[in-house]
Amino acid sequence: MTEMRFNPYQVRRAGLSSTQEAKILRYLAQGPTDRKSLARLFDLRLAERLEHLGLIVYRDGQVQITDKGLETLKQCIGDGRGQSVA
Repeated sequence: MTEMRFNPYQVRRAGLSSTQEAKILRYLAQGPTDRKSLARLFDLRLAERLEHLGLIVYRDGQVQITDKGLETLKQCIGDGRGQSVA
């Protein structure tokens, strides 16, 4: 996974509270994973918050990003004009 720095302003503007939440969304955008693997990389309390917001879902033993989560991730990456800030 290539390291990408998120702009904290864009992250907050997208409705997330931290760049770590954006990193979880970016990780899950690459494909579903199991909860144990996610826990090795990220704080599960952040994942639970994302689930509460409807940005990720636990389904069939896997954690997956939702369509709403993908849209939120796009907002975190864009600069407001659809251009990447990475």
